[in-house]
Amino acid sequence: MFINKIEGYRNFIKITAVIIIWLLGVYTVSSFRFFSEFEIMKAIDESEFKEERMGALATITINLTDDKGDRKRDMAFDMGDLPPQAVGKEYSPKTLLMYSYLAEFIVFNSTMIFILVLTLVFLKNIYFESTPFILKNAKLLKIMSYIVLVYGVLGRSVIMGLIFKWVFDTEWLGVRIKDADWLTMVFGVILLMISVAFGYGMYLQEEYDDTV
Repeated sequence: MFINKIEGYRNFIKITAVIIIWLLGVYTVSSFRFFSEFEIMKAIDESEFKEERMGALATITINLTDDKGDRKRDMAFDMGDLPPQAVGKEYSPKTLLMYSYLAEFIVFNSTMIFILVLTLVFLKNIYFESTPFILKNAKLLKIMSYIVLVYGVLGRSVIMGLIFKWVFDTEWLGVRIKDADWLTMVFGVILLMISVAFGYGMYLQEEYDDTV
């Protein structure tokens, strides 16, 4: 029994190590690519950043050329989102494009790291308990749903706040309904419902064990 348990730990550690190494590899490659593009953008002259206006919507485009070929990076920024103290301020399209990407990279990846860690713990619990329907997993799913909901409500607002600070040197306006990501929030609600279902599944499992 003890030997089987030790062997189970070893197998889990091997599987987890493979998953972690793979995910770290993916994150390392994507992060390296992002920062290499960021450095390329820094070296490109301001005049290469093309800005087109349609009403309050400003679309900024840059073509990146390196040993991997040509790649286009662009973004659309609604100037109507600017706080009153930033309206009319001079800004650099180059800086706006670069730091918009940086803000999104920081906020999104920070959230994904939390989700990844919780998912690994979730899988560990399933492996050692031989069932997903345990209290720990119900709590983990609930925590993940809260993280996703918070990201849906605050993610875009925090990104905008960073852009306002870095590019326009103005303070964050706070949470705004228009910045909420409703699709992400719906996913968070679904996760919350699944956590409730897991709690009920745990109850049924306990009832079954007591009956047997």
